[in-house]
Amino acid sequence: MSLSTRRARPEDAALLLAMSRAFHDEDSSPLDAAATAAIAHVAAGEPLAPGTPSSFAD
Repeated sequence: MSLSTRRARPEDAALLLAMSRAFHDEDSSPLDAAATAAIAHVAAGEPLAPGTPSSFAD
């Protein structure tokens, strides 16, 4: 089996949000507005942390 990775893209936001909501629902801790906004920002290309290596495969 082979595994590849790529950065999240704006079109991934809905899927990432659905996965995050499902994860949090399982734990009975609903996703809040700040987390929802963060998912959209990350999918749009904002790095998770300053200084994130730019060598990550696109």
